[in-house]
Amino acid sequence: MERRRPVDTIRRSRLCYAAVCLSIAGNVALFIIKYWAGLNVDSVAMQADAWHTLSDTLTSVIVLAGFWMAARPPDREHPFGHGRAESIAAVVVGTLLAVVAFSFLRDSLARLLSGDAVDYSMLSIFIFLASVFVKEAMAQVSMYAGRKHDSRALVADGWHHRSDALTSLFIVIGAWAGSSYAWIDGALGIVVSAFIFYAAGSILHSVVTSLLGERPSSELRREIAAAIGEVAPEASDVHHVHLHRYGDHREMTLHIRLPDDMPLREAHAVAERVETALYERFDIAVTVHVDPLSDGHV
Repeated sequence: MERRRPVDTIRRSRLCYAAVCLSIAGNVALFIIKYWAGLNVDSVAMQADAWHTLSDTLTSVIVLAGFWMAARPPDREHPFGHGRAESIAAVVVGTLLAVVAFSFLRDSLARLLSGDAVDYSMLSIFIFLASVFVKEAMAQVSMYAGRKHDSRALVADGWHHRSDALTSLFIVIGAWAGSSYAWIDGALGIVVSAFIFYAAGSILHSVVTSLLGERPSSELRREIAAAIGEVAPEASDVHHVHLHRYGDHREMTLHIRLPDDMPLREAHAVAERVETALYERFDIAVTVHVDPLSDGHV
C-alpha cells in the first residue's frame, strides 16, 4: 500500500530550514558580541549568558541535522529511517551543556564569595538589552514555523530562544544594580547557570523518554479509537496500542476485535482501511493486528 505524507514536504522543508539557519546565524553573531562584552567587563554572568546563547546554536544544529537525517530514506540497516540520530546527538549536547553549567556555577560561587564588584559599561548593557529583543524575535519565527508545519523540534528551539531572552533581561536588570551591590554578578551567574542546567535537563529528559519508549497519551488513544470507529464501525475494543518514535517518523501497533465469522479477506480489508485512515489523519505508520471478538484475552 502506497502512503503519502499528509503535509507539503517541500514547503515544510523550505520554511523550517530557513528558520533553523536564521537561528544558527543569529546565535553565532550574538555569542561573539555578548562574550566579548562579558570579557571586556570581566562579568561571569555575561560570559555564562553568552554560552547559553551558543547552546541555542547547538540545539539549532541538532534540529537541522534531524531534518537532514529524517529526509534520508530507510535502508537495509535502518528499516525505520534515521530519525533517532537526532536523539543521539541531543544526548551529547545535553551532557555538554550540563558540564558548561557546572563550570559557570563554580566560577559564579567563587565571584560571589570574593565580593569583587563588576563595573558594567553602558555598551555592554546596551548589547544585552538589544539581545533581549533579537532573541524574542527569533523565538517568534521558530515557533511560527514549528506550529505551522507541526515540528515540535522547532517549537522547542523557539523556547530555547525565549529562555535566552529572559536570562539576558536578568543580566540587564542586574547590571543597572551592579554599582550598588557588589555580589550581583556572582548571583546572576548562578541564575544563568541554573537556566543552562534546566535546558540540559529538559533536553536529556525528553530524549531519554523517547529512546526508552513512550506510552501513548490518553487523548491520542481516544482520538485513535474515534477515528477507527468512523472508518471501521465493525471493529471494537482497540487495545495493545504501542507507539515508537524514530525522529519525525512514528510507528504504531494496535489490536482490534472483529466478528468471528468475518471472512479473512474482509478482515484484511478492514485492517488496511484502519491503517490508511490513521496514517492520513495522524501521520503515523500503523500495523493492525486482528483478534476474534470471542477471544477474551487482551
